[in-house]
Amino acid sequence: WGDFGFAKLTYLDAYRLQLDERMNYSTAISERTRAVEQMRRNVLNIQKFLRQHGLM
Repeated sequence: WGDFGFAKLTYLDAYRLQLDERMNYSTAISERTRAVEQMRRNVLNIQKFLRQHGLM
């Protein structure tokens, strides 16, 4: 999971920079919060899948 975690942080940093350029600060915060929540759900789904298939 180390590589995955690193990729996730890199993606969020890039996403945040894009948002900060395009939008005002409060809008960027709410968009980023939604993105983080979506990614958290994705990670939970991946972990659930791996557990179901005995890979974790």
